[in-house]
Amino acid sequence: MNYIVVIEGNFWGRNKTFPSWNDVLAQYGRKPQIGNRTKQEMQMMCVNAIRRQLNVVIDKPIRLTYTFYEPDAKRDLGNILFVDKIFEDAMQVCGVIKNDNQTFVKGIIAKEVQIDKENPRVEIEIEEIE
Repeated sequence: MNYIVVIEGNFWGRNKTFPSWNDVLAQYGRKPQIGNRTKQEMQMMCVNAIRRQLNVVIDKPIRLTYTFYEPDAKRDLGNILFVDKIFEDAMQVCGVIKNDNQTFVKGIIAKEVQIDKENPRVEIEIEEIE
């Protein structure tokens, strides 16, 4: 079985994608509480998207495939793939998966990055593996 979750690019009330790993690290460097708050806000956006779009408990191992729709080509894939950690934690918080360790999450694929200035977002395909 496959499922899709879309996380809209409305972080901080702007039509903007999630902060990158570099953004969060810079915040931690300036003031750890701000960096932690940003991470918590990112996780809450994922939790809300999961609760709205995915009403399921998955007992089988899964593979996650990410398609990123960025407003421009400025950020590198390694920094934007940071959302994976936040998304896996959010699935565990929501009870969709039991744990986000390698027993349950067997693979992570960054499928592609596309440009969409009007609607930046992250689309995550969750694939159950036999």
